[in-house]
This record gives sequence, structure tokens and C-alpha cells, in this order.
Amino acid sequence: MFSTISWSAYEIYYEDEKPDVVDEELYKRNARLQDRFNVVITPLYVQGHGAPEHVAGVRNSVMNGDDSFDISMVQIWLAGALVSDGWFYDLREWVPYVKDSLNSGADWWSPGINNAYTICGRQYIAVSDLNLTAVRATWCCVFNKQTVVDENITAKLGCDSMYDYVRAGKWTLENFYMLIKDRYEDNKASGSGVDVRDNGDTYGFVTNTPHYFELQATAAGVTLIRNDGELTPELTPFTSFEPIAEDIYNIVSSAGYFTPTGTGKTALDLFSEGTALFSMQSFGDLSMDVIHDSDVDFGVLPMPKADENQKQYWSGADDSMTSIQIPTTWYDMARMDRVGTILEAMSAESHRVVIPAYYELVLKHKDTRDEESIEMIELIYRGRRFDLAQIHSEGNVQLYATGPNGGTGDGLFYIMRVLGKSPTETASWWESSRDLLEIRLDEIINDYNSINA
Repeated sequence: MFSTISWSAYEIYYEDEKPDVVDEELYKRNARLQDRFNVVITPLYVQGHGAPEHVAGVRNSVMNGDDSFDISMVQIWLAGALVSDGWFYDLREWVPYVKDSLNSGADWWSPGINNAYTICGRQYIAVSDLNLTAVRATWCCVFNKQTVVDENITAKLGCDSMYDYVRAGKWTLENFYMLIKDRYEDNKASGSGVDVRDNGDTYGFVTNTPHYFELQATAAGVTLIRNDGELTPELTPFTSFEPIAEDIYNIVSSAGYFTPTGTGKTALDLFSEGTALFSMQSFGDLSMDVIHDSDVDFGVLPMPKADENQKQYWSGADDSMTSIQIPTTWYDMARMDRVGTILEAMSAESHRVVIPAYYELVLKHKDTRDEESIEMIELIYRGRRFDLAQIHSEGNVQLYATGPNGGTGDGLFYIMRVLGKSPTETASWWESSRDLLEIRLDEIINDYNSINA
């Protein structure tokens, strides 16, 4: 039994009357495993409940000794506090079969994610290929192919295509800024007068804040907590990525940048209407009707890297993706063996059939319009990287601090959002918060080392 929310229950089970190819593979996966192990695989959820309500329910269940579910699948932005409170088992120590795969770096346990979520060899939150949300939440850049052709942009860049620009290693923050910084056209008919920036104008780059800030930083190689899973994690000095913060600020403060106003339209809506050259979106967004049915011919690129010295293109996923935990509500050796068996088998089967169905048939072909975008998607997926700060930044006893001079507080992973004001304010927050953040990181490390000890 999996405890999850209705929004992400499709990772475990589907109820759609018109299943797509991913649903069909998921159904067949479950049928094979249920027959093989004589179990019933089903989610335990309440329709419509959101992530905070789910976390509260998991916490209450464990506190009250409710053992009605075997595995919880909490969204990662809310998972850290539950770890610190000691409500989960160490997956690398206690869970048969799973621990062997985690410790050996099995592909279906996404080593790039799980090493980042491990402290001194201990891990209480994991992500496997069972977590389809981790794919859908991965971010990329989409561009208007017709505008690139009409304005002869690639010839001006000295390349044959935007894809060649990526292959040449020149798709950087600075070069992206040069392409979008002055791309703004005021459509006076859409607003109340001259220079009114609104959803009807034309821009170089549109995206929905606030995820852009932290995920662009991730793509540029920023890791807020240095951690390899074995050595003691350390807070990264702000000075090591201050130039990246300044480059991102230059982008979001340029005339060509826009985030939609009001509640009527999203950045994806605007891009799909042809009013922007670029937009940053998730893989999941590429499946939405608004872009799939659009007349805009679009291509897919990775998010820009820091500079040409960065060896590869990195990418990240937003914090809506789910994770896997084993609650300490129960411990029975036979039950743990059974849970470990099913969790390992579901993850491995998802790697073999469900992820390929989504990645190969849906994402690569249905939702893209050229073969080169498929190449870019593979590049993006190979370059996913994650940060321990992502699971320990929500809640004022986690990696959280108030702003300079008593200003609004925030979690460490979300600090790049201060860039909406200025790099100076970001640096000031970091400097004023560093000592407290280091204390809290030490407390989290101590929690990991003492839970289930």
C-alpha cells in the first residue's frame, strides 16, 4: 500500500477510462508483479488533497502508530522535516534488495539524485524510476523555430541551427542574455497605453517564477550543499557562484524578460500564442494541449550553462516531484522483506517499461516536432543533478533563515529567488544567514547519524 496524493497517484495506479501508452505499460507492470508476488498494488489517497495535507497525514499516521500503508511518497520539498523527526527508516541499511541497489548505484535508483540525498552513507528519502514525476518535473528551454528562421538568428550566431549552437558548447547565460535582452515590443492595443507591459506584448523570454531562479542556477552548475553521499556535507560559499547570480539577474531584469501578470495566462500560454522567442518549461508541460495544439513550431534545448568552460549541460527538476520513504510505524522482518521486494521490483520494472514508454513514445515523439529535439531531451535527461538543500529547505527548523535586517525568511534552496530584487540582496541574505545555516546543517547531519541508530 502506497500513501500518496491524487495528483501523483498515476505513478502507482491509473483510473483513466482512456489510458495512454504509459498507463497501459503501468497497468501491465502492476499485473505482472501482482501475479508474481501474490500482492495487490494500490495507492491510499484522498481525492483532491494537496502535498501539505498529505505530509500532515503521514506525520499523524506515524505518530499514532497507524500501519495501514507500507510506503509513503511525499513531495520532496516537504520531506526533510519528517526525516529530522525520525519518522523514516534508513533505506541503505534496513530495506532488503533496495539497499543493495542503492549502494551499488543501480540505474533504476537514479544515482545522481540519491547520492545527493544521502548524508554520510545514510538515506531516508529516495527517488527511483517509480517516481514518474521526477521525469515530468525536469526543466528545459523551448524556442520558436519560425522566429529563429524569419530573423536569421542562427546565421548571426555563426551556426547552422540552435541545436548546433548547443553542440558547440556556446549555449551560455551570457549568449542567452544577448538574444533576449532587447526583445520587447509593446502592443498598445493590449494595454492601457504606451509602455504598459502585459500579457499581450512580445518578449524574448517568458517563464513562470519562482522555479526558474533555482533551476537555472542548477543548470549553471550551482550546488548549494556540497555533498557526495559519503563525506560530510558543507555549505557552498556564495562567492563561488556570485557571477552566475549576476548573470541570472541580468536576464530577469532585462526588457526582454517577462513573467505573466494576473491569473489569466501562464508563460506556456504566451509562448504558444507566438509572443515569445524562448520559454523555460518542464517536460510535463510539453504534454499539455496548449502547446501541442499550437501553431507555433517549437524546438527543445537544455537550459543555458554558466559559460563555455562548463563541461556539460546540467538540468534539474522542480520540487513537485515525489520521493519514497518507509515509515517507522511498523517493523516486521517478513513485512520489510516483502516491501523491499515489491519496491525494488516496481522500480526496476518502471525502468524497463514505464519510463521508456513515457520517454521514448510520449516525450520524444508525441510532444516534440523534430529529431534534434529528441537528441536535446536525451542530453537534458543525462544531465540531471540535484541538491540536498532541495529536501531540507521547508520549515523554520530546516535550512531556513530570515532575510537581512529581519526581512522575509526563506529556505536555502529558494534563496536564488531573491535575485528578483538584486544580487546584492542575495549576497547579503547569504552572508547574514551563513552561521545559522551551518548550525542547522550540522543539526540535520546529526539527525541522519542518530535516526534508527
